Amino acid sequence: MKALMVALMMAHLLSLALGQAVIRWYRLYGVSGYEILLKEVQYDGGSYLYGLASLRQSEGEDGISLVRYDLNGTLVDARPYGLANGVQEDAFGLQLLPNGDSIVVGAITEPIWEVNAPRPERTVIVYYPNVGNPSLERRANGLPVAMIFGNNRLYIATTNQQRQGAYLTFDPATQTVQATLLTGSDGFLLDIGWASPSGVVLGGWNGTASGRDGFYWQNATFTYLNASFGYVARVIPLESGNLAYLWGSGTETETQMYGPDGMQAEEY
Repeated sequence: MKALMVALMMAHLLSLALGQAVIRWYRLYGVSGYEILLKEVQYDGGSYLYGLASLRQSEGEDGISLVRYDLNGTLVDARPYGLANGVQEDAFGLQLLPNGDSIVVGAITEPIWEVNAPRPERTVIVYYPNVGNPSLERRANGLPVAMIFGNNRLYIATTNQQRQGAYLTFDPATQTVQATLLTGSDGFLLDIGWASPSGVVLGGWNGTASGRDGFYWQNATFTYLNASFGYVARVIPLESGNLAYLWGSGTETETQMYGPDGMQAEEY
């Protein structure tokens, strides 16, 4: 019951936060008529509740915002991003850092009138200090599909319009982003995981003439699970060095675990 009451209180506070965010956006930018789509809610384990929302208009510029409330119901801040930069933003994910700063990940689409041709859809990484407006942004090709935090870095799986997968590594200490492209696959990524013995592990599916084959990518190597219309929806590298993944196809689903030598250990 206590957990339910806390959840209800947090939901109520967030609804108030988003309502006041609209007022703040109007006062700051003179805009109205936005549809607010809540994408994520996180509690920092201390004093604040964080919400990440997309701000959309049927005609005009879209944006995103990080909203923060204290546990007494008082609005701390509503910090929008992207309302006047010429691109359309859609919120994707939020990562809270131990020092109180935040990393916001979004998808952006640049309008065709910028270069008289459609620009690639991209991932945007926005860094929010504990207090104040965003201090930087970083952009990379491809849309975000999954993200994981490990080794004091944020890893983001992306897929572009040419069905080429990659993962981005954002280091909050240096505030730099590095893109690692995956070669040898013609499909889409669905998930990303990280563990100390394994590093980054990715899962998804590869397009074939007869359908698609699910795969996981580990140590720069693709392992394909040959089945018609197969896919790997989740990858969970374990501290032991094993890998657990959720695999599915057109007719069945399985959860499997593989050891570091590639030998199957468990199947459910």
